[in-house]
Amino acid sequence: MEETNIENLIVEIAQKTNKDKEDIRKMVNTKTEKYSGLLTEEAALDLVKKELGILKEQNERLKISELSEGKKGIEIEGKIELLYPTKEFEKNGKKGKLQNFIISDNTGEIRGTLWNDQIEENKIKQGNEVIITNLIVTSYNDKKQITLGFGGKVKTIKENETEYKKSTELKAGMSNINIFGKIIRKFPCKEFENSERKGRVCSFQLGDESAIIKASAWNDKATILENFLEGDTIEITNAYTKEGKFGTELHLGYTSEIKKSEKEINSITQTDNNKYLEKKLNQINQGDNVLVEGKIIKISDGKLSYLICEKCNKKATKTENGVFCEKCGEVSGKQNPVLSAVINDDTNETQITMFGNIVLEFIENTEEEFSKDIENKSTQEILEKISENKINKTVKIKGYVKENQFLGTSEIIVKEILKN
Repeated sequence: MEETNIENLIVEIAQKTNKDKEDIRKMVNTKTEKYSGLLTEEAALDLVKKELGILKEQNERLKISELSEGKKGIEIEGKIELLYPTKEFEKNGKKGKLQNFIISDNTGEIRGTLWNDQIEENKIKQGNEVIITNLIVTSYNDKKQITLGFGGKVKTIKENETEYKKSTELKAGMSNINIFGKIIRKFPCKEFENSERKGRVCSFQLGDESAIIKASAWNDKATILENFLEGDTIEITNAYTKEGKFGTELHLGYTSEIKKSEKEINSITQTDNNKYLEKKLNQINQGDNVLVEGKIIKISDGKLSYLICEKCNKKATKTENGVFCEKCGEVSGKQNPVLSAVINDDTNETQITMFGNIVLEFIENTEEEFSKDIENKSTQEILEKISENKINKTVKIKGYVKENQFLGTSEIIVKEILKN
């Protein structure tokens, strides 16, 4: 709209409300700034009119297929099919944030956007059925989309439980997948660059009660995945699948989210032993996921713990000025248990290495008891006590085989103790 028309509208509003023109102008500027410069002056004037009570919402109820660019003061009802992560941005030196979503009804679907304070004020959830009031229909790249006008709200009318898939239900080409499971194994992250883009990917194995599937977290999701440890149970939303070299693979992209889960999950090995082959020690090869059983013949010498960051679980460094994490900066730090032993099954002997809670389970100790022993006893005293209790005992474990670069031989990283 031309500047002269904008000024005429400001004069009209001032006359109807007995306010000064400059006050109206300031209100318009406040609205445009709130939406980080992405709101037109005309739209801002409408918001000011509504705020001052001289433009009432009609709240006409329409179907999504009936929406057309320029429509305003209307409402729709539908289901939130997809909720994107909140994104922060900067434009013209001003910071803001937005959250996109997809809403559908029985006539179609449309993308919507919440801006800045609207995100916290409405707190929408994927899967819920909602009514969106006082919306405005715009277009971007020739596609219709909706935003909230002044006083617009997203009201939840029905909360639906999140539907989770099992690993065995996944097929290539699926999207918007929600799944939870245990991180069985994490692989080293990789940087990549090609003619189209560069980025980062972290691959891992995810197991649930039905199967184990290979998964890959891309770019910022790779960074989030690094905060979790093998053995952690996680919930993943909005993932997708592709056909991989060894079957269906799960992928975590821009719309995906990962968080720690409190959901219970049964022992994966009871339902998916074919993924962990039961082998004798003379049959294991690097890269194998194995189930092995043997007699403990030695508790290996070495440190019983190492310092990690209590926030991201990465290794931390103790300095003169305190404990430092490369990712989180200055932290308190905590001791993470580590223990190696040698087992024999009459065909061969192999070193096994345990970390964290698996160590505590093996030595039948609590975290508090272990910390107290580390503080008050020597390493040799603790190792002798463990040897006294465990030598000649039989243990059955699940784990994966890797090369111990220090010893130059294979070792098994324990993922679960099945018999202790």
